[in-house]
Amino acid sequence: VFDVEGHPGMKCHIEEEVFQWMEEAGPMPEGDYLFMVEGVGRLRFSIV
Repeated sequence: VFDVEGHPGMKCHIEEEVFQWMEEAGPMPEGDYLFMVEGVGRLRFSIV
């Protein structure tokens, strides 16, 4: 579980399988990751 920068009280949970995929796929050229989230759309984030 991670804090969301700029949003006190908001947390983000990332499953172990997602971390494994991130290691295999690597980040985008800008250094962040892009996901498609059902019902939401695109989610772009970086781990700092």
